[in-house]
Amino acid sequence: MDDHLLVEALRTHEPDAPAAVYEAYGEALYSYCRSRLGDDGAAAVAVRDALIVADTHVWRLREPARFRPWLYALAAVECARATPVPPEPRDDGEPGPRRAARRAVAALSAEARDVLALRYVHGIEPADLAAVTGGADGGLERAHRALEAVLTAEILAETPCPDRDSVTPERPGKYLQHVRDCAVCSPRAPRTVAAAKVFAALPRQQVPRTLRPEVIACFRDPEMVGRRLFVAGRVAEFGQDGFPGPSRRPSGRGGRRAFALVAAATALTAVAGGASLLWGGGSGATSGVARSPAADERTEFPPASPRVKVGEPVRSPRTSAAPSALPVSATVGQGAQTTLSMPPGRSEPAPTRSRPPRRSTPSGGPVGNRPEPPPEDPPLPTPPASAEPSASESPPASTAPQRSAG
Repeated sequence: MDDHLLVEALRTHEPDAPAAVYEAYGEALYSYCRSRLGDDGAAAVAVRDALIVADTHVWRLREPARFRPWLYALAAVECARATPVPPEPRDDGEPGPRRAARRAVAALSAEARDVLALRYVHGIEPADLAAVTGGADGGLERAHRALEAVLTAEILAETPCPDRDSVTPERPGKYLQHVRDCAVCSPRAPRTVAAAKVFAALPRQQVPRTLRPEVIACFRDPEMVGRRLFVAGRVAEFGQDGFPGPSRRPSGRGGRRAFALVAAATALTAVAGGASLLWGGGSGATSGVARSPAADERTEFPPASPRVKVGEPVRSPRTSAAPSALPVSATVGQGAQTTLSMPPGRSEPAPTRSRPPRRSTPSGGPVGNRPEPPPEDPPLPTPPASAEPSASESPPASTAPQRSAG
């Protein structure tokens, strides 16, 4: 299916959209994640979570033609959350060129290996590499020089040269300069290094048969709603083009904003019980938020915000309810904001104003259309000391009782 059709299917929440995306890119994404993480289970989780994020945030992608590199960028973010497993050393009689290629790639830095694999194994265009990896431009050229240096060092490992010990492949420029100028190293060094051939010599990883049903089931299982909400909410930074932010090593917990997104999405799920969340379906998806085992193992959802009562001052939240706070597969106009219902005839509460200061008017009338403030109350008159109490007043407690006549 064309990338434009895949993007449109995700945006319109077609029931078969996740399966179509997996059929197009699932195995390639697994190969990429497996090469980075070195573990089958971690790679499967990274692919699943990347597709969850893609389904939730596909509306951010400005150019549907860049859907493929965008998916790899999301997979790179998920891989950065996991700890890669170092490859086990192996010398099982593989041919010399293949062994040299494997050792050379293993000697590269993680950044250089990632850039070269994206370009020559997965076919990401050079213009999209920086957006996928989150690195600076020029990374492909630096990775080329690093690969040339480590592969040359692997080929010359059995050729003794006393002067070569003073330079290392970790500084490719000086190392390659020595090889070109050295009478011992230059005849035995490779003339050119083709990165595509080097990576083509690496062994290919088999895709587990259970990967596809597990990924597809994640989008349909009501018990996974909580996990999907959490995964979708922890990726909160995106650029104007829709690609994730420059950082490819986010914190494991996802920060306060991720928890705020999860809380907002969870609250909206409770209100819209019949809404479909990532094809989770119906009221069962709502109940699945509370008892999702995957979500409980990862994080604790914060309590819902207290309701605002009419008449109390409304405090502005610390984080604005921007479109980035949209819940999973739910349609909200301008974010999940608290709305106060006002009485009929009033669109907003009237502001409280202090009484303006009094102004003296020579003519004795009001100034313009502003009403004259009421005069202050006059002081109460003080009764004279000889005044007798009125009949309505009660006598004081110390007054003696009246005697009867006669």
